[in-house]
Formats: sequence, C-alpha cells, structure tokens
Amino acid sequence: MANSSGCGDLDGPFEATFKEPFPDGANVDLAFATLAETRHPVSDWCKQLQADSLDTVVSHNARRASANDGRYLGQRLLEKVARRYNGNLKTILAFSSQNFEEDTDSMLFGRLIERKVAGLAVPNPKKSFIGRTVKELSHGVRLCFVGTHFPIKGVRAAIDEAEQHGDIASVLRSAKIALAKSLRQVLRRAVHSNILCSNTILVIQGDLNSRTLLDPSGGSPRDVLLELIGDTCLQAAIQEGLNLPPGRWHEIASCKEAYHLPVTYKFTDCPGSFFRRQDPRPHGQLGPGTHLSLGDVFAETELVRRTMMAFHEEEPLAHLDSDLYRRTMMGIPGEQLEAWGLQFKEAGFRPFRFPASPDRTIYWVPDVLASRIAWSLPHGGYKVCHHQHGSDHRPVSLEAVLHVAPHNMAAAAAAEAAAEAAAEATTRLQVLAHRPESQLESGGLCQSDNGESDSEH
Repeated sequence: MANSSGCGDLDGPFEATFKEPFPDGANVDLAFATLAETRHPVSDWCKQLQADSLDTVVSHNARRASANDGRYLGQRLLEKVARRYNGNLKTILAFSSQNFEEDTDSMLFGRLIERKVAGLAVPNPKKSFIGRTVKELSHGVRLCFVGTHFPIKGVRAAIDEAEQHGDIASVLRSAKIALAKSLRQVLRRAVHSNILCSNTILVIQGDLNSRTLLDPSGGSPRDVLLELIGDTCLQAAIQEGLNLPPGRWHEIASCKEAYHLPVTYKFTDCPGSFFRRQDPRPHGQLGPGTHLSLGDVFAETELVRRTMMAFHEEEPLAHLDSDLYRRTMMGIPGEQLEAWGLQFKEAGFRPFRFPASPDRTIYWVPDVLASRIAWSLPHGGYKVCHHQHGSDHRPVSLEAVLHVAPHNMAAAAAAEAAAEAAAEATTRLQVLAHRPESQLESGGLCQSDNGESDSEH
C-alpha cells in the first residue's frame, strides 16, 4: 500500500493504530503491521514512534533478511535493484514489555518464488514472508507474527482455467492448492527454524492473494482462502511430513460465506465518492469504517446474473464462462462503480481482477493449544480504510483480543491424543479420497521454497 507517492507518510491514522486504546478504553498490548509493498524507511519511523503502552518497537525488512540469509547470497544485488521497481515487504511489531518478551532466536524468513527465467528465480523482495516471535509472560504462549505477500500466479492460472472449462470444483481445487503451497512453505520454514511447538501460534497477515470464484451454474461465489480453511483433507496435506503437532489454519475474523467478506481489491487509485469526506479530518483521527462487502457487490449484479442464466438456460453453461466475470461486472451501473471506487476496464478485464478480499489475517495453531484459546473482536471484524488512495488495494485493520485459558495437564493430554487420532484418520481419508491423484502428488504440494523436494539439503 505504501508503494505509491500518493500514500504519504506513516503518520496520522497509521500511527494512531499504535497509540489509540480499544473501544472499552483498555490499552493495546501488541500491534503488528504489514506493509506488503513499500519504499518507506520504516526503521527510522519506528525509532521516532512514541506509544505509551507499547514501549518496544521493532521492524523487519524482507530485502535485508534475504541479504543476510546464506541461501540467497547470489540474489543480493538483483533484489536491491528490484526493490526500486517492485517495492519491499516490511513489518512493524510493537508490544508492551510488561506482557511480552521477544525471542530473538526465532526469526523467520523465506522467499516465495513466482517467476523463473532460464531456471533462475526473478528477484522480487516483496514476494516473501518475514516473522518475529514473542512470548506472552502470563501463560507462556508464544506468538510468531508473519508478514507476507503471496504469489498470485497459481490462483490466477486456476481462474483463467475457469474461463476455458467452467468446472467450478476443479478450478476451486486448483486455486486452493496454489494457496496451500505458500502456506506449506511458511510452515516448513518455521519448522526448520525451530519456531513451532505445542505452545506456539503462528499468525500470518498481509496480501494473501485470495480471489473470488464465480459459479457458472449460478451458485454462491466462493473465496479461495475461506474454502481452503474449511477443507480438512487439504489442511492435513499442508502439514503432512513436517513433524508438527496436529493443528490447522484458522481465520481470526472468521465467517461462513464469501458474501460477508470485505472488499479490499480491486480499486482505482482514488477513493470512491461514497467514501469521500466532506470535511477535513483532524490529524491522527481515524475515520468511521464504511463497509463494502462482496455481498454488496453481488446485490448489484443479481439482476444481470439472473437474466444471463434465464437467457442461456437451454445452452451449455460453458458457453457463459468466457464472459462470466466480465458480464457480472458489467451488471454494476457505472455510477455505482465510481461511487465505490472499484476499477473495471471492460476491454482489458481479466477474471482474477474481480473484486476480492485478499488482505487477511489467519493463524496456525496446534489442536492442543486451540482448545485453550478464543478470540473476541471489539469492532466485529475487519475494518477497511476506503479513504486511503494510491493503490488498487485498500488498507485493512483488525482489532482482536486473545483469551487464553489456564493450562490443564490432564485435559491437554487427552486433547492431544484425540487430535493425533483425528489427524491419522484424516490422513487416511485424504489418501483414500485422492489416490492415485492425491493432493500431495498431483498438486505438487510437497515442495520447498526453492522448488526442490521437501527434505533439507
């Protein structure tokens, strides 16, 4: 988001995120921010930040992490040049030293290769993941906060496949596997960095590049990440052979249907008239979050979708596929697109640019720890800042309170045994359901972040 001259500095609403209390007046104990594509000197800003309750502020820089990693020594100069064009992935972690302490030995970094030329990875420092780990002092729970910008190539290819074939089940599976590969790489690197254990939560935040899938038969739209999190078999495949305690991915601000997800992509550079302020905002004051959901978008397209289905009800559904995403966007009146600030260019439109919710916060947790934690959301879920300009994404914030129950040894042992038994049964189910085209084999899920086998060399 900050990879634009229109983004301005990091003061004002962004800085207020680190200073303002929760709605009930309680202080924030920890704040984590991911800048998925930025050129800002974040480290300098962190040194100047004065937040009463958050007395420790550290930043993380993907390009510098790559330069210090022996696996990528040959990429240093190229990534330095690439940063000027592609931007860089950076994170900021601020916390109260009264409640947390950092585990400086549990840093996380890995690259997510999206493109190769002549067998060599094209340097792109923003397509990576970087993380820092803290320990909560009261209950001993460890949290690894990871910022990332996932590749879009696999998901885009899956959606392009939909344009050709229209098999929603096949397309959805291909798109889920594309996202699953990135999640597996993060887990794999965390395991080899000795970060994950039975009392560690791994939180991922950033541009996860999830996309909206349309059903040519007229069914409800799907969100790739939402569908992946609900896929028990694929969840098991993601951590197969990684020597992890049984666990799974969750979304903090969970929902059951894609309709309820906020739209954070694809926008024009300028805010839509529906979100523009008539009066200037006082310095540092956050504006009211006006919500735009995928449900709002589809409410505007419902009439044209019904018309399309009625007109072509006697024809094969595949006839609709080449135009499904474009025609759906054409069903939104131009003045409404402008009011929302949604970008739609009919001539060059591609399906993966359909309005979506890629900017999310998810977490992986061992089952034995999951039974002890719960999240509450003071604002009910994600808040999107539609007033920010300069990008086709809109900044997203999420305020959450983590509740941790005391550790009960007997209950924990029983939960762990049950989780292991369930994981074994799930793995057997996955093998039986997908052999000989198992998700692990045909999907190429067991690959390292260097494109090699899943074993270390």
